[in-house]
Amino acid sequence: MNNDFSNYAATQGPRYTSVSFSFYVSATTVVVPGVVQGGERAFELNSQVSDCSHYTELTKSNESGPEHEIVYVNEYISNNEPANYDAMSTIGFTVKSSGEIAALNQLRLYSETGIPVRRLIENDDKPSNLFADLVFYLLTNKTQGVGNVVPAELIDEDALRTTARFLRANRIFYDGVLEDSESFRSFLYDNASLQLCNFTIKNGRFGMQPALPFNSNHEISLDPITVQQIFTAGNIIEDSLQLQYIDVSQRSNIRGLVSWRVTVQTTCHIRHQRCWSGLTYLLAKRRQQNRRLI
Repeated sequence: MNNDFSNYAATQGPRYTSVSFSFYVSATTVVVPGVVQGGERAFELNSQVSDCSHYTELTKSNESGPEHEIVYVNEYISNNEPANYDAMSTIGFTVKSSGEIAALNQLRLYSETGIPVRRLIENDDKPSNLFADLVFYLLTNKTQGVGNVVPAELIDEDALRTTARFLRANRIFYDGVLEDSESFRSFLYDNASLQLCNFTIKNGRFGMQPALPFNSNHEISLDPITVQQIFTAGNIIEDSLQLQYIDVSQRSNIRGLVSWRVTVQTTCHIRHQRCWSGLTYLLAKRRQQNRRLI
């Protein structure tokens, strides 16, 4: 060995050629890292992963439906307080088997409110029946919406707020239930037209706007539409103009009947009907077509 320590030791005495250590055990103890968890045997942790088949030739019995179902409950215990679940609107129904109730073919339940959402007009978090508030909730919520993939700068909040005022002024409310999984865009495109609105993507920003003209009070305007521009074969690209005429059968006066139901608390729903003449319907349809041309 040739280092500073061995050279210094050689000046004090005989040069050493090796270094060794000797130990002895004076006491022993048990050290367990972490916290010891006690309990019964855990059977198949993360069983949801084992339900997934990794082979196309292998299918499992619970792929198309539940493998087990509850057919009878012989004992139930009431909760000391109502069960609350985050970001979820729940309804509970209890019925006992008796000779008076043989089956439940169709069940109607009345729910006063839904889950709290951001109300664009009031700027608070409460249940809402305006479709524009629901669209904003689905665009921003990270649990039940697409808030994880759509940033805030890609949401046209002002357009949604204007649409919310339009829906409230014309008493167009949406009291629906989201029970099935479907495409986000398909849901908005299909339901926005039922609210007399159009789901839009302008400059990469998601929004919604009324499909009909409205006045300063956000009510549907019945005034003549001001022409902004006239497109003819002389001021557009050649062969880019297409004219479509309405058939004679569609221009004749019609008489329609609309039926809807009004939900009333603690009683059955009330059915309403209303007739309107074809002149009003044709006038509204023509105005909508003129707006498309503009």
